[in-house]
Amino acid sequence: MNHSIARRTVLKGFGAACFLPKLEIMAADAVDSRPKRFCSIFFPFGVTSSSRGKEHPALWYPKEVGKNFTPTPSIEPLRHRDSFSILTGLSHPQCRHMAHITNHYMTGSSLKRGVTNHESIDQVIARTLGKKTRVQSFRLSTTDNAISIGPKGKALPAIKNPRAAFEYLFAGTADPIEAEKRRALDKKITDAVLNDYKAFAKLLGKHDRAKMDEYLTAVNEAEIKIKRAETWAGTPFPEVERTADDFVSDKATTEEFFDMMYELIYLAFETDQTRVATMMYGAEDASSSVVNKFASTVIGGNLHKCGHTYQFDKTAKWDRFLSERLHLFIDKLRNSKSEHGSLLDNTIILHGSSTSTLHNYRNYPLILAGGKNLGYKHGWHRTYSEDIPFNNLFVSIANSLDVSIDNYHDSTGRIEDVFGD
Repeated sequence: MNHSIARRTVLKGFGAACFLPKLEIMAADAVDSRPKRFCSIFFPFGVTSSSRGKEHPALWYPKEVGKNFTPTPSIEPLRHRDSFSILTGLSHPQCRHMAHITNHYMTGSSLKRGVTNHESIDQVIARTLGKKTRVQSFRLSTTDNAISIGPKGKALPAIKNPRAAFEYLFAGTADPIEAEKRRALDKKITDAVLNDYKAFAKLLGKHDRAKMDEYLTAVNEAEIKIKRAETWAGTPFPEVERTADDFVSDKATTEEFFDMMYELIYLAFETDQTRVATMMYGAEDASSSVVNKFASTVIGGNLHKCGHTYQFDKTAKWDRFLSERLHLFIDKLRNSKSEHGSLLDNTIILHGSSTSTLHNYRNYPLILAGGKNLGYKHGWHRTYSEDIPFNNLFVSIANSLDVSIDNYHDSTGRIEDVFGD
């Protein structure tokens, strides 16, 4: 007997609702309707780079341009060379005068006095891609505000707590009172939906059961990590001079936080709850940027101050840490398979900062990853004239996601070589 289920089938239980990944039992999508996704990751303060004549062996930027570039120590952790490219030289021409400002990264607006910001490119994309998903755009951050800017030029709110983001994805349609009772009883979402899944599993073939086991394991592991992080959430850092090696558990907590945020995006994409996600690991405002707290456990110092005092041994550790976290995210998307290829094949990831090095708003350090089925060709270090606006890349990304725009803010055209060998 042949069975089929709807794409939006949800497993339900006591205070929980669990959306499903794409399974064979679901009707196959037409090739031209396969989900296309966009993910933008932002980090502040740039990367380890030469400044005022000072250089270091662990600079982020590769020296060679083209397909035969040698990865620097900072980007060595990105091992799937056919899945990413390094882009250098691009920046927002109208924003090269600014410091301690982040809201221009996804817009290119100058934000001079009297200038109003405008809708960020991820939100332009989300207006099209979000028509078919429960969540139009999934915005994560370490602050209250996202890197995303709304139609009226204001920063949009973001979810900064992994638990809140997890509940938003997997208990958002459940009864809130039951959801609170479930948490009080320490009952995990995967346990809550188990009875519903047992009946549902009888309909599944071998491959679908394996897919569901893998998926529910990922959901369960994400919730365990979040619960562990919550245990330490109220514990202050000791006010003593130590190095990162003195606090190995603190370093692990930083790794777990980054990995949890990436895993939340993976789960949101895997269940097709959203096709647009952004994540901001801190703002350029040095006095309030929580990224300094995260980085201190990895590098043994204040990231912003280390940049100002050219402590490149320490800043390079942070550069490499970011690449390690990004690699694990890329690897997870790469290993998630469907009839249309992997999640990575249908997702374009932009990872970057609005400064090359501390407060230098030129030559952004950019990594473009994924999107094989969208036409992207990788394995290159591509460099561009600073006369080419960063927004040209945004036009190319939007078009590759079937968002029909001819220009965006100060763009002068498209960047075509990201689609060619």
